[in-house]
Amino acid sequence: LMANKTNESLKALDGSLAIQPSVAGYLLKALVYEQKEKFDSSLYSYSRALELDNDIFDAHKRRASYRHELKDWKGAYADIQEMKRILPESDVAYKISGLIKANLKDYYGCIIDLARFVKTDTTDAGAWKTKAFCHSQIKDYKSAIQDYNQSVILEPEDREVFAAMYENIMILKDTVAALSTLRRMSLIWHRDLNIQIVAADLLIL
Repeated sequence: LMANKTNESLKALDGSLAIQPSVAGYLLKALVYEQKEKFDSSLYSYSRALELDNDIFDAHKRRASYRHELKDWKGAYADIQEMKRILPESDVAYKISGLIKANLKDYYGCIIDLARFVKTDTTDAGAWKTKAFCHSQIKDYKSAIQDYNQSVILEPEDREVFAAMYENIMILKDTVAALSTLRRMSLIWHRDLNIQIVAADLLIL
């Protein structure tokens, strides 16, 4: 029933847009396609809306995110610039820009952009994780550990982040911090014998 209603909504929107193209119509169509997980069609609808009105911040944000997923870096950057033009005080554009720069291996640029973003949104675990990864890539292991720690505070069951933090700690040969990290992991994954074995090996060393 829900699928039928969604298809009916799209049909009605198509009929309305054929008579009179409108920003509201294309934005609604983009949202309907998002519900159907037809993201290519949603991207196209956001683009049509922006052709009629290029000052819609949220449409640029959604399109930038889609373009980022599609690795259309040039297109995503264009939307980011528009976001900064429309709302200069918003830091969301810096998050998307940072993610793109991480993919392009511009690690310093990523760190700068995400540092600005996390000043206003300290609860985004993914941003901290990406920033930590970039610190690690430029061999700033102490900063990487700090950022990974911020990420696991927000998402304590992210084993990938714990593993990355532990790896950076071991590069610095900080046995005390390594044992502390393994202890935190064992409290979450208390049935994992591998964690206990690694901790035991460290104590022997």
